[in-house]
Amino acid sequence: MNFDIMKIFDVIILALGVYIAFCATRLKSNNVPATLIPPELLKKCRNVEGLCTRLFGPTCLFAFVSLLYGVYSSIFDFQLITVTSQVNSIINVALILLFIVGWVYFSYVLRKATEEFCG
Repeated sequence: MNFDIMKIFDVIILALGVYIAFCATRLKSNNVPATLIPPELLKKCRNVEGLCTRLFGPTCLFAFVSLLYGVYSSIFDFQLITVTSQVNSIINVALILLFIVGWVYFSYVLRKATEEFCG
């Protein structure tokens, strides 16, 4: 059995993208998931609708980036499609950097919005 840690990582990132997309749909209906903002902090929130509006776009963006990376990496790590390893490496590094930038941006916006609306 060929055990590859990157396959597990890809599936986890893909699942993260699906979950963050689910969180975005909840934000669209002004319902903040407890995994984004703890309930005790949300009780202090002065404007839940404004918070949801502020977080919706960045949440969708991070969901898209996570899904993009997860799908691409899963397709190539599970060898559903093959390309030259050099092309795959370049695209993979670019997507990893995009994922990291997306994660940092999402974390920054989440922290700032929490301070603005709940702090």
